[in-house]
Amino acid sequence: MLAKILETPFGISKADWKLRFNDKDWFPDHPTQNASGFTDQVNEKDVHVVGYFVPDEYEDRLTRIVISFEGLEMDIQRKFLYQHYLKTLSAEYDKHTVKEMVGRIDELCISEMTIWFNEQSVISLCLVLHENNESNPGVYLAIGSKTQDPVSKTLLHLEPKQEDDKKAIDLVFSSKRSAPARFSQNHSRTQSFCIDFNQLKKEADEIMAAQAWGAIGYYLTEKTPLEQNQFLAVLKIGEDIMIGAFIATKINEEKTSLLKQKIIQKNTNLFSDDIPNLGRILDADEVQRYLSHCQEFGIDTARNNR
Repeated sequence: MLAKILETPFGISKADWKLRFNDKDWFPDHPTQNASGFTDQVNEKDVHVVGYFVPDEYEDRLTRIVISFEGLEMDIQRKFLYQHYLKTLSAEYDKHTVKEMVGRIDELCISEMTIWFNEQSVISLCLVLHENNESNPGVYLAIGSKTQDPVSKTLLHLEPKQEDDKKAIDLVFSSKRSAPARFSQNHSRTQSFCIDFNQLKKEADEIMAAQAWGAIGYYLTEKTPLEQNQFLAVLKIGEDIMIGAFIATKINEEKTSLLKQKIIQKNTNLFSDDIPNLGRILDADEVQRYLSHCQEFGIDTARNNR
């Protein structure tokens, strides 16, 4: 059902939209928002599916679809569902889209958001927790036309610049460190990523090096038994994601693609002979939480002007 919704072509009329899902329980059209929707179940979860339209020369045309998972009672359920669809959508979209991870947006009461950009569409997954928005908590999945949907157009400024992505990747993998950053020295820096980037000051370099090392013991517990080479590989990837987040944020002076999947893929290729099962290791929930922490810490450090 989810695939059928996401594969619905933009530009169809309201009549065709209703015909495509003619077996559903439709609620009255919204006159001021020019919207038409129905209730359904996706993976045994109650959802509202709403199509938004804009006037064309002769009739209204579909430009955006929003799926709302609103029947969840606790924030822990919302977080679990968000992570579930983050994995599902990443498997589908990461290969042929540009991905942007966005943290909490207080002015919109959004707790977390992930956005994918491709040639035609903007796909967004939003987590709204009760602690941030008491009136409309839930998980919201939307897909909109890049050229026709007014909401999607407001998100285009977040689309990463590819040349900046490449510069960040090149800098991340220019590091000459042969040990974890926590134990690597670079001139007067006793902890360092050993990267030549003018905006990477001594304080930020040392703080992030210490954080990547210190946090891995918190996130990876006895539930994630790793051999030494596996542990060091996960640590390096976390370090690379953290410094990549820092560099990319500094380059664009606003949140940019953190290149998480590209960094993971490049490292997976580098370690393919020694650790052939690294991809499976990186899929573990504890490892994913560690990598996400590294990503967020890199952004925060860049934002704090260290």
